[in-house]
Amino acid sequence: RLGVVFLVAKLAAIPDLEDLSLTTNGILLPGLGKDLKAAGLRRVNIGLSSLDPEVYRTITRGGDLREALRGLETAVELFERVKVNVVVMRGISEDPAPFLELTRRYPVEVRFIEYMPIGPKDSGSAYVPMPELLRRIEALGPFESADGVIGSGPASQRRRLPGAPGSFGVITPVSEHFCAACSRLRLTSDGHLRLCLLVRGEMDVKEALRPAPDPSKIRELLQRSVAAKPAGIAEGTDVRGRGMSQIGG
Repeated sequence: RLGVVFLVAKLAAIPDLEDLSLTTNGILLPGLGKDLKAAGLRRVNIGLSSLDPEVYRTITRGGDLREALRGLETAVELFERVKVNVVVMRGISEDPAPFLELTRRYPVEVRFIEYMPIGPKDSGSAYVPMPELLRRIEALGPFESADGVIGSGPASQRRRLPGAPGSFGVITPVSEHFCAACSRLRLTSDGHLRLCLLVRGEMDVKEALRPAPDPSKIRELLQRSVAAKPAGIAEGTDVRGRGMSQIGG
């Protein structure tokens, strides 16, 4: 995003903001990392779809895995907490071994995330249930508990290889919902707050911003949004509609 350092500086200047993180593919971190840290960025999440160069190039439509790994190394050098997000997909990233090897090399937390079949054209064929992945992980053990890891968000079953500087955990939005502990709201590019990835409800933010931003309306809208977050997801919920590229992070 053009102007990302300026944006981070403006966000970091908000009073009482306790945490400011950025999710990225990491490719531009070697050039922007120091400026982002100076602007107030505290931690980084790096999305890695695969550690196979050819698969990575295909999934990212031309991306270079070497650049992403240089970005990861830069993040480790600059920031105290670095997470690696691995969306587990059938035939692409269902082998946990290469990602566990990252935790031997770097003090990062790898988060294995269940693929969420979202959007009108998604058949769900890429979905790998987390119990299946956990069986593959168990075969690579033994492991130690890493429950002392701070700031892991919804990740559970956090563990590490003996002596490894890094750790890993799993996030199960499909096979084991964690709605009661979820505090996430997502702002879409067309000005809506998405209350839950798996529920279609959204609130229009523009009503509180036009013709001019109204702090009281913004506060009231955020309060209504948090109160409206679902307590759970009913089995068979239809998650079609917007795709992930339209929802955003």
